[in-house]
Amino acid sequence: MFNFLNRNNLRLVWKVFSGIILSQLIPLVFIPIFSRLFSPDDYALLGITMVLSNILYEFYALKYDKVIVISSNHANAINAAYFVAMIGVLLMIVVYLFESCMIIGGIADDLKKIHSDMIFSLLILPLLTLFMSLTNVFNLWFQRLQLTNKIVNLKILQMIMITFITLLLGILKYPKGLIIGYFLGWMMTFLIGLFFLIRSDFKISLYSYEIIKYIAKRYIKFPIYTLFPSLLYVLALSLPYIVVNKQYGNINGGFFSMIKQITSVPLSYFSLAYTQIYLRHFSKQILYKKQVSPLLKEIVFPLLIISIIVISILWIGRNSLLRWLLGEKWNGIGELASLYVFAAIFQMIFTSVSIFFSASENVRIDGSLKFVYFIMILGVFLIEKKSFQEFIVLYTIVETVFYLFAILITFYLTVRYDKKNS
Repeated sequence: MFNFLNRNNLRLVWKVFSGIILSQLIPLVFIPIFSRLFSPDDYALLGITMVLSNILYEFYALKYDKVIVISSNHANAINAAYFVAMIGVLLMIVVYLFESCMIIGGIADDLKKIHSDMIFSLLILPLLTLFMSLTNVFNLWFQRLQLTNKIVNLKILQMIMITFITLLLGILKYPKGLIIGYFLGWMMTFLIGLFFLIRSDFKISLYSYEIIKYIAKRYIKFPIYTLFPSLLYVLALSLPYIVVNKQYGNINGGFFSMIKQITSVPLSYFSLAYTQIYLRHFSKQILYKKQVSPLLKEIVFPLLIISIIVISILWIGRNSLLRWLLGEKWNGIGELASLYVFAAIFQMIFTSVSIFFSASENVRIDGSLKFVYFIMILGVFLIEKKSFQEFIVLYTIVETVFYLFAILITFYLTVRYDKKNS
């Protein structure tokens, strides 16, 4: 009988967690230095670039990347990886052609109203997103084979590359050093991941055009039912960066980006660790028609403990600790971060438990929830707000309500699934 609670699986979970914690300590140690080397305006440009790359990322795989993990055999998984890589390269070329038309036509100049260096951001954007997409392909393949050493090592090396390249550029006072360091760090991560892939059990000879056609047809419901809602979801996550920069200025845009950096980004790696370990287990449970709700409980309990610790640290050190870490020019960010962390925590939990939708191929509910989130975030922009602080309060309330609702829906559906298959 399949039993997640065995020593081997617990060891895998702990290994990924320890790697995630170590990888997060690397940039955390350098936050006091980076916040002094780079200005809020630099962080605003980085935040906008990350937002745009996340939007493009939804197209670079067309949601076929999950097939690498949930597929029943290695041949299908390998050809799914080929398919995703082909889609990514093709879309990168299309985006560069589109951007060239924008620049030649002078349309791109209007984007400078959002940030003065927007054109530079657009130039690195397609290639940056391709590096991110292909690195995700590597991780999904390692996840399928339960090669947790490679997953952990790649994550640690990613943080080392981004941190030290950015640090070097900052010390040299290189223009746009923060965003260039981020780009070069992802490029090095891609090259290292490719080396790891070649050294794994990835058989290049299993490439088959017929299998790729089968995958495109067999899993067509992934892009049909989830691509557009996922795009709306990412847009809803991304719009606040653009709106804050335009309505409240680049300084507050940098504050908003930093709030995300010290709340959502670290917490997202905990949910990433769970999805990398549990998605394959969920797929097996569903394949053999066994109960899945106990797995969700195993995910949520440790995340609640992590949440209590994070909230305690931020609330106790929201003034003195963050001011000491970030410097005087970030004064006041502690109050906002200690408020937004509640939304970030519920987002972390939902992201972790939502793997049930991918494993069960229940993509319609997943897409519906993302559409609801998009509508709710649009509502935030329709309500009149006089200050950046009022925006953060309203934004936090809306996100908290949505993610709590989504978590409850997910648990309800898993219990119903178990009853149906018991």
